[in-house]
Amino acid sequence: MQRRSKRPDGSCGRETDKEDARISSQLEDRRRKGESGKAWQILQQRIDKRQTTENDTISGIDKSPEAREVRAGMVKTMRKLNQAVEEARHDDNSELGAELRKMDELNERINEDR
Repeated sequence: MQRRSKRPDGSCGRETDKEDARISSQLEDRRRKGESGKAWQILQQRIDKRQTTENDTISGIDKSPEAREVRAGMVKTMRKLNQAVEEARHDDNSELGAELRKMDELNERINEDR
């Protein structure tokens, strides 16, 4: 019998795997219904037919127009997220900003020790 160690968040690997599978299944269902946009709906149909994979779509291996559209949307979302993180980092009233600044400080200390 294979033992799985607990993850840093304290969860057991099997529980986390089940939760990941449940979330993936819900996401795939939303894509099939078109709730994530037409491009994802088409891509999910191709994924279901084993003509592509989610990883190929995200990594750029899939060069279809739908995959390009999805990747462009991801880039746009990541830019917005990065901007929000940077704004929080410089906001003295932000709880997230305070945590980010603590992380920055710890990273600086780690790099100084190298």
